[in-house]
Amino acid sequence: MFYGSLFSITFISCIVSRNTREEFTKLINENIVLLGIIGVVVSLPIVILHNKWDNFYACVVSAFAWMGLFKNFSRMLNIPILEKYRKKKIE
Repeated sequence: MFYGSLFSITFISCIVSRNTREEFTKLINENIVLLGIIGVVVSLPIVILHNKWDNFYACVVSAFAWMGLFKNFSRMLNIPILEKYRKKKIE
């Protein structure tokens, strides 16, 4: 519930204001390692507490949690090949 409302507020503000979108993009480009650490802090408890593979929906949640964990670990490591890919994707 908390994450849904937080993401909704963030993306509504990004849609409304062009300045907010530009600042958010600048934040992502400049602080990629910090965002990776925050992402690991968010996704690691989901992996630990919800690592269930019983039914379809539990598998989907667990798979997204693992993908988020791997993505954020790659952000934390700041691998040069992935950094070039991210910069190319943003431009």
